[in-house]
Amino acid sequence: MDRSQSETGRRFSDRMRQSIVLSLNTRLFFRYLGVFISMDVLLCALFAGGLLFYAESVSAKYVLAAEAAGAPGGGELAFTEAAGFRLASPDADLKGYVPPEAFRFLYPEATADAARSLRMGSGDTWWDSVLGSEYVVVPSGLDPPLAVYFSLGEPLRLFGWLLLIFAIAQALALLRGLARNARTIREAIRPVNELAEAARTLNERGEMSPAELRRLAGTLNAINADHLDTRIPVSGAQEELKTLAAAINSLLDRINESYRAQARFVSDASHELRTPISVIRGYANLLDRWGKNDPETTQEAITAIKHESEAMQELVEQLLFLARSDNDTLRLTLSPVDLMEIVEEVYRETNLVHTEHRLERAPGPPVVVSGDAGLLKQALRILVDNSIKYTPPGGRILIGAKREGNEAVLLVEDEGTGVSPEALPRIFDRFYRAEESRARKTGGAGLGLSIAKRIADEHGGSFQVLSRENIGTRMMLFLPLAQAEDALKTAGPD
Repeated sequence: MDRSQSETGRRFSDRMRQSIVLSLNTRLFFRYLGVFISMDVLLCALFAGGLLFYAESVSAKYVLAAEAAGAPGGGELAFTEAAGFRLASPDADLKGYVPPEAFRFLYPEATADAARSLRMGSGDTWWDSVLGSEYVVVPSGLDPPLAVYFSLGEPLRLFGWLLLIFAIAQALALLRGLARNARTIREAIRPVNELAEAARTLNERGEMSPAELRRLAGTLNAINADHLDTRIPVSGAQEELKTLAAAINSLLDRINESYRAQARFVSDASHELRTPISVIRGYANLLDRWGKNDPETTQEAITAIKHESEAMQELVEQLLFLARSDNDTLRLTLSPVDLMEIVEEVYRETNLVHTEHRLERAPGPPVVVSGDAGLLKQALRILVDNSIKYTPPGGRILIGAKREGNEAVLLVEDEGTGVSPEALPRIFDRFYRAEESRARKTGGAGLGLSIAKRIADEHGGSFQVLSRENIGTRMMLFLPLAQAEDALKTAGPD
């Protein structure tokens, strides 16, 4: 592609970026403008209401004074003027509005049935006419008839200046907001600009290596979003753009799946915690009602409360482990670890507690990996405990460690009930239990295998599970041996 076409593509990218900024900035401008106009209208309404209230209140006072002292006679009839008010004979052509009787309670009692009108002044301009306007109240029952005239000029002039200053301040705020919003929008759409630049580069070069396309997909995957409900159609003849759209769709799928997984996690955790809390509350009520005089009831309640407390503590510890792993705050203490030593420790400890099963260990040479000894031992315990739960008493459970090619393997094999083919892909999901009725008997929250899977992931390992219903299950944890050899070279002789 020649230089002129490259410049054309760059200008198109710049125009697109400027168009987005201009469009968003225009929307924000009119939104703020609408807010400011609403504020001005509200301010005018408040001023008009306050001015009307003041005029009505003072007019009522003048009317009461005229009724008490009597109306002045003869001459001009204008006998007082203060604060913009004057009392004078009403004009012959003056017509006013008398409030309906149902609304007269809103007005002062002295002028509730008075006629009211707004008389514009005379002047060369409309503003002069506004400044010369008067609010006129003509009360009934006065002889001779009188009218109270309130000049609106001075309050309107003062409010006009205040409103002008307020409008200037709003205009300055709008202009300042245009520049500030433009900078904010440019920062916010930087990922979009990077995508546009990448698309322009694709269009110019025509061909990209697979590594470059993967880097582009990684840039897309780094973009964060809260709610994206649409998908980009993957169509067209350009493979590069297909890759771009597929990467964005993959991002949206992962975000959606992550959201649903978190929602399920919170729901399941709440459900699992609610069960032991309900049991503890029930036994506490039992103690409160009958435990004071019944030692057997007291002991039963104490035993049950201790059992449920231990189960709840184990569940909380499992949740905290998974939370640390999800937040990337789980830290491994890496060192050379002989898997056969871990097998021997778990074998001895399990035989002390579970004597109803035939626990066996497969002999073999040392199998050394680089890993966290505590976490690897925890993973093996989880696999053994899982086999014990689903293996009938007297059943055989085999544990061991061995090498397979360039990998080390931790092995747990049992003669248990096995897992159905439908349930097998989900056994590492959090809170998943294949059979709820059997899970309630065996206990546990369905987090053990999820934790074991996380430990394997942290060590760069993987699981392989073979299972047949009513025959048994073989679970193998694969760990890379290359890391172990490097660790031994680094450690050197003691």
